[in-house]
Amino acid sequence: MPKRKSTSTVSKKSVAPSRRSSRLSGVEPKSYKEENIPKAEKTASKKSKKGLKKRDDDEADGVTETLPRTRETTIRKKIQNVMGIDEAGRGPLAGPVVTAACLFPASAPLVPGVGDSKTITDEDERERLYEEIIKVPGVRFCVAVIDSKRIDAINILQATCEGMRASARGVVEGCSDKKPSAKRDGSYTFGNVKDSLEGDSYALVDGNRFPSFRGNEDQKVTKNKDDMICDGEPMIKGDGREYVIAAASILAKVSRDRIMREYDVMYPQYNLKQHKGYPTAAHQSAIFEHGVSKIHRRTFAPIKNWKVNKDGSIKK
Repeated sequence: MPKRKSTSTVSKKSVAPSRRSSRLSGVEPKSYKEENIPKAEKTASKKSKKGLKKRDDDEADGVTETLPRTRETTIRKKIQNVMGIDEAGRGPLAGPVVTAACLFPASAPLVPGVGDSKTITDEDERERLYEEIIKVPGVRFCVAVIDSKRIDAINILQATCEGMRASARGVVEGCSDKKPSAKRDGSYTFGNVKDSLEGDSYALVDGNRFPSFRGNEDQKVTKNKDDMICDGEPMIKGDGREYVIAAASILAKVSRDRIMREYDVMYPQYNLKQHKGYPTAAHQSAIFEHGVSKIHRRTFAPIKNWKVNKDGSIKK
C-alpha cells in the first residue's frame, strides 16, 4: 500500500463519507446478511443465542460479556493490522463528539469484561476497563475530540466521520500524548502512539457507514482533504459484537465522560456530571432557564428552535 502523507492534527475541513465499504488485499467487506457470515461467525452467533438468557442474567448482575475477535481474526489472514473504531456523544445537546481507534497485537490477551460501553452502566467499571485496555502490551490507540463549534459548522455526521478519520490516522502515524481537557478548544487528537505502524491496516467501524468521503463529496467542506488512511468496513452493532470495536467504544466513552465532568465544574447550573450533556428534561429546562453556553450545540433541537440572544439567554 502506498505510503500516505502524514498529518498529526484533525483536518479543519472534511468531506462527506462514502456509503460504500472499501476493499483491500482481497478482503471482501461484509454486509453481515446471514448468507455472508463466515461459518465460524455463524457458530458463534448460534452459541450466543443459546446463551442469551445467561447473558441477560449476567448483565442484570452488572457483568458484561467479553466479546470475541472473530472478524478481526478472519481479516488478519490477509492484513496484518486490524483496528476498531467507535464514537461517543453523537446525541447530546452539549459537549464534543469523541471517537476512538484501537489496535491490539494479534497475540494480545483479552481484557475480561470488554463489551459495548453502553451496556456497562457502572462508571467506575468503565474507568477500570479503560485503564486495563491502555495497559495491554503493544496496544495502539488514538482518541479524537471534535468540539460543539465544529459540530455546528459541519453537522454531527460529518464531525463524527472527521473524528474517526483522525483517530485512525493517529493509530497508523502517531499522535500527541497530551490528554483531553475541557480547557482545550477546537478539535484535536491524543493517544499513546509515537511511531508509524508497519504493514497494511484495516478498520472495523461501528455503524452502517465507513467514514471515507470518496465518491460522495459534500459541498460544505473543502475537497481533497485527508481521507481514511486505511481501508475497512462498517459493522452494524459492532460495539456489541467485536472485541476491538468494543474496546474503542470504552476509550471514547470514558474520554468524553471525563471531559463532561470537567465541564460540570465550569458550568454547574446544567448538572452535566449527571446526564453528560444528553437532552434530558432537566437539562433542557436548565438551558431554557440559564441560557446556551459555548459548549452547547446550537444546531440541535430544541435549541435551534428557540430564539437565542447574543449573550446566550433565551427569549422567553
